[in-house]
Amino acid sequence: MHLLLETSPERKSLEEIGRSLIEKKSVAVLTLAGGSGSRLGYEHPKGTFVLPTKKKPGRSLFQRQAEKIFKADAPWVIMVSNETKDKTIEHLQTVVLPEYDMKVFLIVQEDIDALDKETKNPLLNMKGDHIQVPNGNGSVFKTLKASSYIAVDKDSVTPQSMSLLSALPDTKYFNIISIDNVLVRIADPAMVGYAQKYLLEVVSAGVPEMPNKKMGVFELINGRIEVTEYTSEEKRGLPLVNSDEKNLANIANHLVAKECIERMDPEEIPYHEAIKKIPHAGDPSPSAPNAIKRELFIFDGFRLANSHGVIEYGCNSYEGLKNKEGRKR
Repeated sequence: MHLLLETSPERKSLEEIGRSLIEKKSVAVLTLAGGSGSRLGYEHPKGTFVLPTKKKPGRSLFQRQAEKIFKADAPWVIMVSNETKDKTIEHLQTVVLPEYDMKVFLIVQEDIDALDKETKNPLLNMKGDHIQVPNGNGSVFKTLKASSYIAVDKDSVTPQSMSLLSALPDTKYFNIISIDNVLVRIADPAMVGYAQKYLLEVVSAGVPEMPNKKMGVFELINGRIEVTEYTSEEKRGLPLVNSDEKNLANIANHLVAKECIERMDPEEIPYHEAIKKIPHAGDPSPSAPNAIKRELFIFDGFRLANSHGVIEYGCNSYEGLKNKEGRKR
């Protein structure tokens, strides 16, 4: 088990190692942006949501990430869903890319049938077609290996029939981040240097657990780093703590070695079931959860890695944007 605390004197030397790799474009940034902003009262891709902050007002979540990625001069990959793809491309071409002259690589996650809670049969829409939903952030590994991606710049949209792993031969690591975290650290040299020096196939960012936030915490279970979600009623292993004995919480910022992704078999990642409300032909306005949504979790993919470390950051590295009440001004 590897843990790099915020107070470690080694961080400065690790930053030098990481900075060298970033300058060589060995780190690509991969934003998970397959969801809509429905919990924000916004029925469009969440990445296009404009955050009403005093500092840099009027800028979308995609614009805020683009600024950091452009500064790092890193390749930018965005995983979208079929639901968010078209509007994401439109927003990139009309709002983001005219400001930042860069190319973006889009990968599209798979959809999977939504199932009836009782019968387990596929739900049908009013046309009699299967209702499909995105299959979770754990599909990122299979999607990266698929023989298709879309290259987008401000003037063109070009589908490609090869895997993105092949299209980015110089990439050694993918910094996989969520569109949710407004304060996310992107392509952080300390994280990259930590992975490189200690040959870690996965490095996850952690912050001291905040009592007012719904956060999963890192735990050591059977010698492996896992995340116990905030919905869990009991701890499953030994919590990872910082020098103040505070639990370290997951903020959905990970560095994953390309070699690890190339080696893993995504079919080994199991599906998890969640009970959701999904309108369908037989129940157009459900009053209670009526459907099964199957999802892949990214941490199940990390179990296929040979090594996994956690790097600590301060609480100023995380502000999750989940719902209307969570907006920061």
